[in-house]
Amino acid sequence: MVSNDVSKEPNGIVHPATPLILAVDTTSARRSVALAKGNRLLGVIGVDAGPTHSWNLHDEVDLLLDKCRSTLSEIDVLGVTTGPGSFTGLRVGVAAVKGFAHALDKPVVGVTSLEAWARRAGVGGRVCACIDAQRGELYAQVFDVDGVGAVRPVTDPRLIPPQEVCAWLSDQSDLLFAGDGVGISRAEWEAWARQCGREIRFVSIPPTPVRGWMAIETIEFLAPAVAWLAERRLREGHVQTAVTLDALYVRASDAEMKRGRS
Repeated sequence: MVSNDVSKEPNGIVHPATPLILAVDTTSARRSVALAKGNRLLGVIGVDAGPTHSWNLHDEVDLLLDKCRSTLSEIDVLGVTTGPGSFTGLRVGVAAVKGFAHALDKPVVGVTSLEAWARRAGVGGRVCACIDAQRGELYAQVFDVDGVGAVRPVTDPRLIPPQEVCAWLSDQSDLLFAGDGVGISRAEWEAWARQCGREIRFVSIPPTPVRGWMAIETIEFLAPAVAWLAERRLREGHVQTAVTLDALYVRASDAEMKRGRS
């Protein structure tokens, strides 16, 4: 007999109604891991990775579980950012979560880093997530975020020079920019907005609702947003396995581009 404290996917797989979720983000320079019970955050560990990026990921997971008095075997679902972002960090994070999922025989929820930035913005409305793609480019995507934080894509992700983002979105009246790509240069963003007849205001905590164009100055850890989105998608039955989880690169890696030129 199945207790009332469960949820069931369309395929008949049963999950706890308040699952224990381990979420991992290694796509940015500020890697993080988070543990949540349902939509309640239990703990988060974040570090500025720098050039070493995610090589101590397993140690960080162990430390988080220990601080929250939990064990890996108790995890019900794993969430992970699938990109775009740092190629090295992305591969390390996805590989680690695939390994956990395979060993534990648990489902996985892949969340793009752009979705996570939109959710982490913390407000409802239209959000443009911008991630620094290096080489003078951004990964950018526009989302609608509802009053409870659910994220719906409005555009496809694109690789775009930052000076072209404002022109691309010049028809948007109320818009919040979020992500580490926003911090490239405040003065340049303000100039790019003016060229499109817009004024962009930089804030630490955006108001609800957002009026006009705003940009979040702070750079947050993404794992809590990954955990929240993973819990929602688990309830909706949108989960993956260690085999089906894929990364979103948007741009080819250096190694792939070199092979293409050879």
